[in-house]
Amino acid sequence: MATLGLRDHKYDEFSAATAMELLKMEVEMSSSSPNKTVSLLRKSSSLEKNSSTLLSKKTRRGLIVVSVTLSIFAFLSWYYITQHGRMSIRQIGHAQFNPIGRELQITDQDGETVLTLELGLYLPMDAYPMECEEYAKRDVICIDWLKGSQETELLASMEITSGLEEAEAIITVQISWSSQGVDAPLEDCVYMGDDHWYGGALVPPVGYPVEEMEIPMQPFISGLPTDRGDRSQQNQPILAAERLWLSSAGLAISVNEDVPLQISSNDNNSQRLCFKSEVINVPYLNPLPDYPILLYTIFVSHNIPNAHEFTAGKVFTNPMNAPSLEVFSTPIWHIDPAPNITGQALLDFAITLNHSGFHVGEIQTSLPVDFGHSTISMDALNSLEHQPPDMLDIVSSYNWSVSASPYFNVNSEAFQELASMNFLITDSGGKVPVLMKWRGFHAGILDVTKMEAGNWFYHKLQNFRQSVEMVDSFVFDGGYGADMPPSFASEVPFHNPDSFCTYYTELANRLGKSGRRRCTHRSQSSPLFIQMDPWGANWHADEGLQGIIPSMVQYGLLGYPFVIPPSVCGVVDSGEDTHHPLLDRELYIRWLQLIAYLPAMPICVMPWEFGPEVASYAREMIELHQEKVSPIMKKLAVDALRDGKPIIRPIWWNAPKDKDALTMDSEFLIGDDMLVAPIVQKGAHMRDVYLPAGRWEDNLKGGIIEGGAWLINYKISLWEVGTFNRQK
Repeated sequence: MATLGLRDHKYDEFSAATAMELLKMEVEMSSSSPNKTVSLLRKSSSLEKNSSTLLSKKTRRGLIVVSVTLSIFAFLSWYYITQHGRMSIRQIGHAQFNPIGRELQITDQDGETVLTLELGLYLPMDAYPMECEEYAKRDVICIDWLKGSQETELLASMEITSGLEEAEAIITVQISWSSQGVDAPLEDCVYMGDDHWYGGALVPPVGYPVEEMEIPMQPFISGLPTDRGDRSQQNQPILAAERLWLSSAGLAISVNEDVPLQISSNDNNSQRLCFKSEVINVPYLNPLPDYPILLYTIFVSHNIPNAHEFTAGKVFTNPMNAPSLEVFSTPIWHIDPAPNITGQALLDFAITLNHSGFHVGEIQTSLPVDFGHSTISMDALNSLEHQPPDMLDIVSSYNWSVSASPYFNVNSEAFQELASMNFLITDSGGKVPVLMKWRGFHAGILDVTKMEAGNWFYHKLQNFRQSVEMVDSFVFDGGYGADMPPSFASEVPFHNPDSFCTYYTELANRLGKSGRRRCTHRSQSSPLFIQMDPWGANWHADEGLQGIIPSMVQYGLLGYPFVIPPSVCGVVDSGEDTHHPLLDRELYIRWLQLIAYLPAMPICVMPWEFGPEVASYAREMIELHQEKVSPIMKKLAVDALRDGKPIIRPIWWNAPKDKDALTMDSEFLIGDDMLVAPIVQKGAHMRDVYLPAGRWEDNLKGGIIEGGAWLINYKISLWEVGTFNRQK
């Protein structure tokens, strides 16, 4: 990779040659007659002394003037020969670019530098910057980068524009690159410096702020690896990938959707966020082939919430409708059935749930939709509707959901039907369906960009819902960009594999707002909840308890206010040997406490497995969620439609300059007025709590506390959660 620095300059060839000749003559003279050389030097010194006494003061001054003039002339001659045509620093609006060092500085409205970038990292060191002639009189910095000062071959072109949104007092700076070679990538890097960064990608273990997360250069595409073991030899999994980054300096950076984007963040502790555009050996389709482009916009505001509010309206669309508000109120009971689940097994689960004192909620079966060809799911669910009245009352007291996906087993009748109608995504030639691996089998992929294929999917689900009246909603699995094959063709072409999720979500929206989805990509307008996959039984930030708060905050900042947190799954520690992670009682209780203050309560392991005390406490947490948390959530959900603000907010939301608040990853705000500080460390019964500016009521211990201060060693027992309400 090219590194930045000054170009090598040519020396004055005549001066260098002359100096070498004189040195050679002196060496030869001294070697042949050393005494003669010394005598000559002494004689020369004597003559100089005698001649200086003969010159008048006026003559000496004249010689000095002539000497200085000749020196200036020599310097100008050298500069013309070696530096002619080289560009000086260019400035437009609040952007100042140094072509020699390839450094761009962005200033705020007070003239203070708030961001420094290093541009054109893949250009050769001797790439020569020349101002675009056609842009010389326009309000833009335009530079063509040539192969060398004496060359005419164009390597890349760059444009920088700057503007001001006066109504919102937002400075905008846009950087645009276009490469002139298919094999010539582009890369710019942002110095993160002492600022704190948010948004972009959710990568487990979730780093918060972003500069705490080390990501080597990789495609910016969402998806989970099939092997969750050693990640050293593969790209890191990205739970969500949205091209928006926010900085505590009041900045936002948005990368254009057309860029075949790769990113790195703090790679090798570089403290740099880098954007790379490349079209060879990447998962982005490039059928033309096009040359790499890199286009992004920097927004400068006076603080980060203001930058978020402004860019949210520019980069994505706020939710069009609120999701089903019932999800905010009732728990989600997840049952992962065996492949040949029976109706009796589902009935037994519902009865046990009811008799344990959990009378409401949704039973999420994970049964796949049959699409009219298989009968396992349909028979199992239909049998529930033919129970005695007392059993039917129990069954009907719960909502029921099943899973749907756009992937179809090659051995299924649905696959054959879709292939015959050309409703599957094909190879680049448009003839043969491409296959991917989905849950252990090879599958074809529904062409979600094709209207007729979408209608087929919609009507199949509607027919299933009508045939099985028990089913209230669908969970739309899959859709991640990383699951797409390296080469494919669809009815509506798209080069970014994550765009599949966008089309898939639009199709899911047609089935009603009670559904849920897994994937995200430019789909903030959807009313569907995002349901995170269950996580393992651990305390860590890598898909464990400590990763939940940063993930929920990051989703909100990326424009997704409706998110169901991950449930905790695992094997209950019974003292027996097992190869699975053990879920201990303490972790389960702390997990319950945290999700009680989040938008929904998904539960994978049933509370009664830990005994009656934990089951009773789970009922308390569910009641707290329904009576105290849910009403706040429902109000904030309606507000999110209007202003796009997150429901779960970072504690710096109303204190954007507070250094302690900017790095807090174990507390969060519900709206503006409730702060939650749970225990997320194993074995802990106290923690340090930070309260941002304001007056806060301590709900656990009572009293009013002035914010902007730490509560050191704040005691929280196993059965407690620290919460504080802001006083108006």
